[in-house]
Amino acid sequence: MTRRFAALARRVAPDPRGDAALLAARDDPAAFAELVARHGPLVWAVCRQLLPDADAEDAFQATFLALARATVRDPAALPARLHGTAVRVGLAARRAAGR
Repeated sequence: MTRRFAALARRVAPDPRGDAALLAARDDPAAFAELVARHGPLVWAVCRQLLPDADAEDAFQATFLALARATVRDPAALPARLHGTAVRVGLAARRAAGR
């Protein structure tokens, strides 16, 4: 996963727009890729802390899928929201694996 994540997070130059502008333009693949590049390491760390690699990859993707579908009212709280979502997704996956 680390190679795939590194490839996803790689970019020529960081987008200078803030999270609020990127969230407003998240239908644009480049804007969403920038959000993943900025906040992906945080989400990946949470997922890896809770789950083994294969399940962590699924939780990582589910976290950003939730972001794509969500309405974010406070862009300044985006890192905290992603952290909370990753924890909830990771714990749900761990519970499901235990069944």
